[in-house]
Amino acid sequence: MSEESDERPGEGPGTGGILLGSFIVLFGLCLALLGGGCTVILLADMRNVAAYGGWFFVVVALAILAAGLALIRLGVKLARGDYRK
Repeated sequence: MSEESDERPGEGPGTGGILLGSFIVLFGLCLALLGGGCTVILLADMRNVAAYGGWFFVVVALAILAAGLALIRLGVKLARGDYRK
């Protein structure tokens, strides 16, 4: 074989990585749903939100959404064993 892989045969993700990845994915999903829901609600009612400087809240909601998506990606990498090299 001319191509060498980084992984050894028979070596996959460990049980701890799978469990930790699953919990991180669930936590990231909760954050993404929270941030996305708040963003949609704030943008739908922008008349009242803009009256008291609500752009800050929209930015915070988008940051929470982004953090949730980043945690989902990290959790999937941990569960698949791609993070460990």
